[in-house]
Amino acid sequence: MGSKRGNVGSHFGAITEMLTNGTAPVAPRAPRGSAATSAPTSLAAFSADYQELEAQVTKLKEAQGQAMRVRLDLCDDGPHHTTPVDLERVARLQANLAMNPQSSPATLQRKPDGRFNILAGRHRKAAMANLGHDEWDAVIRDVDEDTAERLTFYDNLLAPNLTDYARFRGFAQRKRSKGLTEQQIADEAGVHRTTVNRVMSFASLTAEMLSSVERMPSEIQATVTGNLVTDIVRHIDKKAPLIAEGLAKVADQQLRVSDLVRTLEAPETAPVRQAVEQQVVRVGKAMFAKMSRREGRVIVDFADAADAQEAEQAVLALLKERAAKKKSAAK
Repeated sequence: MGSKRGNVGSHFGAITEMLTNGTAPVAPRAPRGSAATSAPTSLAAFSADYQELEAQVTKLKEAQGQAMRVRLDLCDDGPHHTTPVDLERVARLQANLAMNPQSSPATLQRKPDGRFNILAGRHRKAAMANLGHDEWDAVIRDVDEDTAERLTFYDNLLAPNLTDYARFRGFAQRKRSKGLTEQQIADEAGVHRTTVNRVMSFASLTAEMLSSVERMPSEIQATVTGNLVTDIVRHIDKKAPLIAEGLAKVADQQLRVSDLVRTLEAPETAPVRQAVEQQVVRVGKAMFAKMSRREGRVIVDFADAADAQEAEQAVLALLKERAAKKKSAAK
């Protein structure tokens, strides 16, 4: 029987599609013992393979849009999932399913080879597989790839523990694959545009920064909300290295993202300036001149402008003398 099952599996997808749509040429069965029935037709009509296949197709046609039992090993992760399976979510579902039956069916898309893509329910599948189940309840949907992508993402969008980063990945894929505007994404998701704008703030982070977000543990990644990323990206032009370093520390659990935001928003400390040194030269009690020196500058204020002109000539002569000495010393 193993070879028969292999034969059914190899042809199941194509024949199922034809039979489901009513396009397969099914030979009429002649009365038993009739000589008019050819040998190939008899084999097709009465072989165990054909009867098993026909029974499965009948079952599928009766169950269109209704939950039915499907083998877990025939169900694959669909191509439109944007994030890996969350093991913590699987663990929570596993604890529930260990005590209770499956409360809602998975949603599957039929593939040409007779297998199925999971549109909704891959965490349930992982939990049930861990518990030793071979089958689960599922609804099979014959949908195009655009609808499959929408079902995959918007099913996850409703998950209460989905992080803003995971939502961003889904929104970004819809925007990229269909060229949608953020308003169009908001319309099809049934959310306000400000929600989409907030989540899409992640798009302003560099690849290095997003890599740090990607490797954060789920409980840490959940703290990196769209609101906080909005606060972060407003500093990206001037403080990109600091943001990249900070997000890496958040991923390594050495820094909280809220502390990173506070660091970015703190006013810049003015450079420490050297203290001003002042000296006053007097004639009796009256000021003759006041000299101030700070870093590489010397400023002299004279009480009498005539004294200032005379001092200027004396200082200029002194500077030339000093420059000549330096030039000689350098030879």
